[in-house]
Amino acid sequence: MIFTTRFLFAFFTILTLPQLLSSQDWTIQEIGRGAKPSLTIDFLDRLHFSYLGESFSNGYIEYALIDQDSITTSRFDEGGFYEGPPAIGLNRGGLPNIILHDHITENQVYYNFNNNVWAEEQIVSDNHDGWDNSLDYDSEGRIHVASTDFVDGVEYAYRSDMGWIKEALPSGPVMYNGSTSIVMDSKDQPHIVYHNPAKAVLEYAVKKNNVWTITTIEANGTYADMVRDQNDHMYVCYLVPIDTENSIIKMASQAGPNWLIETIDTLTKMGPIQSHALAIQRGSNGGMHISYGDNEVIKYARKVSNIWEIETVFTTSGQQGTVGGHSDMVLDSKNNPHITYYLFPDRVRYATKTFETTEVDLDDDGFNSSVDCNDNDANINPGATEIPNNDIDENCDGDTLRTTSVIINGRVVDRNGAGVANVRVISTNNSFDPIITDGQGRWQVTNLERSTTVIFEKNDNVRNGLSAQDLLLTRNHILGRLMLQGDALLAADTNGNGTISVTDIVLSANVLLQRQNEFPGGKSWIFNPNEISVDLNTSSSEITINGIKLGDTNGNADPQSN
Repeated sequence: MIFTTRFLFAFFTILTLPQLLSSQDWTIQEIGRGAKPSLTIDFLDRLHFSYLGESFSNGYIEYALIDQDSITTSRFDEGGFYEGPPAIGLNRGGLPNIILHDHITENQVYYNFNNNVWAEEQIVSDNHDGWDNSLDYDSEGRIHVASTDFVDGVEYAYRSDMGWIKEALPSGPVMYNGSTSIVMDSKDQPHIVYHNPAKAVLEYAVKKNNVWTITTIEANGTYADMVRDQNDHMYVCYLVPIDTENSIIKMASQAGPNWLIETIDTLTKMGPIQSHALAIQRGSNGGMHISYGDNEVIKYARKVSNIWEIETVFTTSGQQGTVGGHSDMVLDSKNNPHITYYLFPDRVRYATKTFETTEVDLDDDGFNSSVDCNDNDANINPGATEIPNNDIDENCDGDTLRTTSVIINGRVVDRNGAGVANVRVISTNNSFDPIITDGQGRWQVTNLERSTTVIFEKNDNVRNGLSAQDLLLTRNHILGRLMLQGDALLAADTNGNGTISVTDIVLSANVLLQRQNEFPGGKSWIFNPNEISVDLNTSSSEITINGIKLGDTNGNADPQSN
């Protein structure tokens, strides 16, 4: 991935925040002049905003920080033409990162703020990159980004030590103004939700073992945002249009392979463009909070004791205006909402409200009744440890734990039939502790506790088996001189996008020459199948999994390597 960097000095203005108006105890203030705002919050409850001045030749990007009663604004990169909307996040040092679309170069742009200077990197790839951006960070503090390109479709990128690695999901072309949302789970695996107009569905994609799996949440769903809980279950809020004016606000909760869908509200004044019009946040007590709007209203909903409480934050009271097309929300340390939105023609506003705690915690276990499935027993809550064979769901995950005599076992082998050692065998719902395959590639689980999905990981020695011959074989495949098949074909696809191209050769060459130390996704091995589902009726017959060393097209990687 080619990228260019330049540095931009910031100009700061410090003001005292005026109170503009109040509605149902919502305090509403003006942040600045611009459009398409996004918002994040740090551990000191300071608010960080990003928004745009939209102009064909005189646009700008503005960053604002609210610290108690003062606001500091920083306008930079003036004179361009920017789109997005921008996505803002904070790195490990608490400094802002902004991702958006540069309409002059048609590239995705990454801004990093440090020492009062904004550094800009143009993330250069094919076509029309960087619309509908969203971002998140993994456990190592690396930034991961989802966006759309109306030629390549949904794109995923992350910033490695060697620069940006970017790939297209197997989504097909996706027009912008449908929004994306990316969440990194506890295993540093990316999850992305987006609207696919070609299929007219809301799609959910997750990358495991260097392979993207895409499923449908609901037909016609669009403009989605997503969060996760401590168990890596995903929650998605989205909009389902009824007609050009009316839409339904829904939330989907991940429950195994399925989604539980509930209706929250109805909007009646929708406009043609509502990208990034919804936001969802999960409170520290597990409760869900959603902000959303149409052309005349901004609303806020929170779930209390399994009931959605809905409030109007701001309304134009029937007067002509656009407020809900671009908005965002965060929660502070006390679970109070902070919402930013756009008011036509060029005002960025901010609304907040302090709620008195109405959620109760009857058993004083730290989890209130909205998330605690038995709030009269302190031993039952989402943080509890399951006790086997008592038919009680201690951790409120909808399942009980049983000790059984079910045994599952298998073997991981390479294309030559040799056992692949040191492969981690992992249960996605912690039904058993991770297992390491032995020198013959064998693994076994006794007394399976609950139905689960099993995945396989081996990320050691990325250069194992790589040579110039592998690059030559891939090149000859691209030129049609020979056709790679089976495991060799999968090994050649080093960026995991389902096709073999020059990009795969470049990635292998960079790893071989030690210019970078990982392939996209951080994996050195992939597996076929990449996951298996087992239940308490599964027999103990051996399951065979093929291990494939990425880049090793000629199949000479050492399966015993660690």
